[in-house]
Amino acid sequence: MKMNLMKKLILFISVIILFLGVFTPVRALENNPNEINEKIEINFFYVIGCPICDAMKIFLSDLEKDIPQTNIKRHNIHQHPELAMKFYEKHNVPPREQGVVPITFVQEQYFVGWDERIGQNVRNYVLELIEGIPVYEPKNLLERKIILPIFGEIDPDISFLALSVIFGVADGFNVCSLAALTLILSLVFTLKSRKKALVLGGIFILTTAIVYGALIVVWHKLFLVLAPYIGIMETLIGALSLIGGIYFLRQFIKSRKQAMVCNFGGSLFEKISQKMQKIFQKKTGILSLAGIVFAFAAIVAIIEFPCSAIIPVLFAGILADAGVSFTAFLFPYLSIFLVFYMLDEIIVFLISIWTMKIWTDSPKIFRFLNLFIGLLLFYVAFYFLSRIFLS
Repeated sequence: MKMNLMKKLILFISVIILFLGVFTPVRALENNPNEINEKIEINFFYVIGCPICDAMKIFLSDLEKDIPQTNIKRHNIHQHPELAMKFYEKHNVPPREQGVVPITFVQEQYFVGWDERIGQNVRNYVLELIEGIPVYEPKNLLERKIILPIFGEIDPDISFLALSVIFGVADGFNVCSLAALTLILSLVFTLKSRKKALVLGGIFILTTAIVYGALIVVWHKLFLVLAPYIGIMETLIGALSLIGGIYFLRQFIKSRKQAMVCNFGGSLFEKISQKMQKIFQKKTGILSLAGIVFAFAAIVAIIEFPCSAIIPVLFAGILADAGVSFTAFLFPYLSIFLVFYMLDEIIVFLISIWTMKIWTDSPKIFRFLNLFIGLLLFYVAFYFLSRIFLS
């Protein structure tokens, strides 16, 4: 079965923007104003090559010219990590915001990211410190409350570590990735060697995780480009979540009537599978087989990605929208996501190696996981769309 237009579009975009540079997202946090000093010290942390940081640099230079009472100190966060940590501790910066740049500390305040609104907040706060006129209204954009009928006030915020685990598990249980792993195991077991099965199966799992992670990085970079347009970002994430929720609920309803099957790759996957079967039937060396398994795993990950793209794309978009730095995105969040994404395959793989028989998950797990993912995505859609329409 051929991939539909949406799947092809997602795959095309992923390949095109693979080598985009790293951009830094936007998010503003504000604390409580403090008393004025004679000279207002502003500590600005940045990294080289960050366009958002460069924009904030220009703003602060203009601010220093307009308001001579300011004293701006600029720090490369990679060269002064200890100093940055002192400011984090002093201002009680949450761990998930540590490492995000640009970050600007003004007295007892700190601001993360850059856009015109953040710049105006910085200027207003400085003027308030100088003139004593309360023109700045502090608010924490990451701690908005939502009021629901019956339930009352709720806090929709979810830890990014928990998000990495939940999204990783939800994305990992899919019939396509397990179908590919089952194929590899069935071929490897023909070698009648537990050691070779362990090596080749391990190469498949590791390669799948690396390539799949690289594709998620591609989308994260794309979302970082969109990050300055916060309204657009939140609308996009909310819309994708809503579409994804509808899709997975339909899958849940469909799976109650018929067994779930993998449709990705179509004839291409079948041709590759047939060629691999012929290769494994021959007396091929372990190094050659390792190279073939590596190539197969990479192809499977690329072909499979458009079929399950909603969750990893949303994961990348949410972290970009929240202002998580690229370094923090890679570790710990993406790393944790990938571990739990591959967890079911690792379990299936280890049990199969131990017993030398192919073991698969129960179809009921996939069925009810579709229901869970659908409800989860509806929650994410409600969270982001409510931030737009209820703010």
